[in-house]
Amino acid sequence: MSSVKDWMPTQEERKEATRTAILDVAEVMFGDWGYEDTSTDAVAAKADVAKGSVYKHFPTKRDLFAAVHEMARGELLCL
Repeated sequence: MSSVKDWMPTQEERKEATRTAILDVAEVMFGDWGYEDTSTDAVAAKADVAKGSVYKHFPTKRDLFAAVHEMARGELLCL
């Protein structure tokens, strides 16, 4: 019989899932609204995470934008 621990995500998996959700939402918002009109508050709300989670992963909006840029760049290089 499997235990609860067998299917529960680890802390590292939860952390990566949060980071991925933030990046995915930010990519769309930066693309649709631009840098100036995208707030970290709006990204947090849309990603359904606490604002502190955004800042934990990306201390500034510029850091978030740079991470989105790197992610998009990596996706383009794989084409």
